Amino acid sequence: KDKLEIQKQYIDALKDHLYHPIVFFTPPWKDIYINDSERKENYQDSLIAHEYIIKKYKNLGYHLIQLPKRSIEERVEFIISKLSQI
Repeated sequence: KDKLEIQKQYIDALKDHLYHPIVFFTPPWKDIYINDSERKENYQDSLIAHEYIIKKYKNLGYHLIQLPKRSIEERVEFIISKLSQI
């Protein structure tokens, strides 16, 4: 099993090059979750990784907005709606 850790070089880059303070993210979604060549962890491991990543973003001062588990079109509308409020 891989050790869940973000390499220091990536954390340093995130600290040195902050992007927009708002980050949209998608939570693991069991109904559509599949393994492929890029997503090797099982669903349970993805939940652990997700929580770890969310914690890191928050520690870096980003404001996180979770996308709803909806269609792509509805997610786009959600993002546009949120961005129009900024």
